[in-house]
Amino acid sequence: MGHPMEHVLRQSFIALRLADKLGLDAPQRQVVYYSSLLAWVGCHVDAYELARWFGDDRALKHEIR
Repeated sequence: MGHPMEHVLRQSFIALRLADKLGLDAPQRQVVYYSSLLAWVGCHVDAYELARWFGDDRALKHEIR
């Protein structure tokens, strides 16, 4: 996808820091953690639309990060 392997780890770390700032308890933090991991499981689903709208979807996602 053009992202470094650590991209999802960084995203999860940021999500958990935000959960800390919001004062979420442990069960809520678990939801945040696993939701942030799942966010990229289906990331290939939108590749067709992004490629159609913007050209190269991989280049677009590379520029976004």
